[in-house]
Amino acid sequence: MRSEMDSTVMLLRSFNLSTMAGHYEEVMIRAEKEAWSAGETLRHLCESEAAKRDLRLDAELKKLDRFDVLILDDIGYVQQSREEMEVLFTLLAERYERRSLLISSNLVFSQWDQIFQDPMTTMAAIDRLVHHSIILEFDTWSSTARASG
Repeated sequence: MRSEMDSTVMLLRSFNLSTMAGHYEEVMIRAEKEAWSAGETLRHLCESEAAKRDLRLDAELKKLDRFDVLILDDIGYVQQSREEMEVLFTLLAERYERRSLLISSNLVFSQWDQIFQDPMTTMAAIDRLVHHSIILEFDTWSSTARASG
């Protein structure tokens, strides 16, 4: 049983799930005592990792809050994961009506579902951005595009 736990902990750490790995033995002992199903056990492990992520996100958002303006350049240029886009939406929501954002994108708003990957989140993000905003649209080639040929 001990070597099985050790190998599972190593596997969790290899996937950068260190909090889950740290709680694995504790959760497994409790699961055995309380006769949890595999689903319940997995839920408890995931909750420990989510709590860690949420605490880190809150701390990072507080650090960014000291800046009056944040510049997000070329959002939508590189496809991000759903989790990364949830972090972006959280940043937008946190700064809404409190701090300024300057955002550039090669996508028009009607294509922002490519960024947020969910129509409701996309609509909510755009709604927060355009409220009290000044939108500048440039209909020319970028200097980067011109320089590359």
